[in-house]
Amino acid sequence: MIGIIGALAVEMQGLIDELQEKKTLVCDYMAFETGRLFGQEAILAICGAGKVNAAVYTDTMIHLARPDFIINLGVAGALDNRLNIGDIVIADVCVQHDMDTTGVGDPIGFISGINKIELPCDKELVKRLMKAAKSIQSLRSYIGMIATGDQFIASRDQKEHILSHFKAMACEMEGGAIAHACIMRGIPFAVVRSMSDKADGSAHMDFPQYVKLAAKISSALIKAFVQD
Repeated sequence: MIGIIGALAVEMQGLIDELQEKKTLVCDYMAFETGRLFGQEAILAICGAGKVNAAVYTDTMIHLARPDFIINLGVAGALDNRLNIGDIVIADVCVQHDMDTTGVGDPIGFISGINKIELPCDKELVKRLMKAAKSIQSLRSYIGMIATGDQFIASRDQKEHILSHFKAMACEMEGGAIAHACIMRGIPFAVVRSMSDKADGSAHMDFPQYVKLAAKISSALIKAFVQD
């Protein structure tokens, strides 16, 4: 079974609409859609923005369905100057840029308990996702670090602060938390992001215009991945 989680309805609705034999599972405040996605058993969820939402939905999805792996998809702000709107970044590692216990001697981004800064994505999933991305005509795709934090990055200062600590290509609000939960539960995972803005202060203009385009690209990538 495939697990897919996205923060926003616009990021997930295209895939949810593709589900056959669809059923809804409700657990407290959370809803999950199950069925067959392009011929594969799948469970999908719209978790809402932020690390806590993402982690709780991930843990609950694992409890309900124990998927073989979980893919987090959605949109992100570009940190790498090579990236343009609509480009794809497939994470090889995730970090939590707002995790800061430096006051007790830890390096920035250090996650207690699992004792890591970099959260490595499943190599086979990364390979398969890149193959799927390359099958989509004119789509530019990259593999690199994605940084997660409970902030919508919308200024050059915020962008530079992240880049001063991490060699991240993109920033968003869920991937690192989903990675964290999957590592603790022993579930392979991957994080895919389509660029919706430049994370540099122009987001208030870019985001509403490009988020739907970015979400379409993410959905097309998942379709190619599942059907491979």
